[in-house]
Amino acid sequence: YFVKGPNRVLSIDGHDKLSRFGFEVYGAIDGYSRYIVWCYVGISNRTAVSVNKQYLRLIRNTLHMPKLIRSDKGTETVLLAQSHISLRRANKPDLPFHKAYSYGKSTKNQRIEAWWNLLTEGQTQEWKVFFATLEGEGLFDGGDIDKSCLQYIYMDII
Repeated sequence: YFVKGPNRVLSIDGHDKLSRFGFEVYGAIDGYSRYIVWCYVGISNRTAVSVNKQYLRLIRNTLHMPKLIRSDKGTETVLLAQSHISLRRANKPDLPFHKAYSYGKSTKNQRIEAWWNLLTEGQTQEWKVFFATLEGEGLFDGGDIDKSCLQYIYMDII
């Protein structure tokens, strides 16, 4: 897709490659410049509150609001979509939803998907292999206690 300039289109998505080990990743990329405007690593990327909080923090910190946000239609984007359309309609009360928010398949969200591929090659694949090795050696069983231990030890590094 074509974007006229920076801060116009924001592509957002979750990256689930480390989720079975307790690490949730969610990110946003500027559709024009491909600048990563946020990347969240934590214990919950699939909650609507968490994703909305990340978006509102971005608006507060940058004082910029994209004209359009692209995402898949997951339950985690419901509050974000409502926040964005409400903020956009503060200046344009008759703005149609589709002019402010675009739902689509995750694979069609090209900008963020391309970045996830780079992240996987450069970072997350190594962690996935390392954690899978721990699992294979019986040092990780996928339970909450094991996930909490990995989060405590590796969260700041990841």
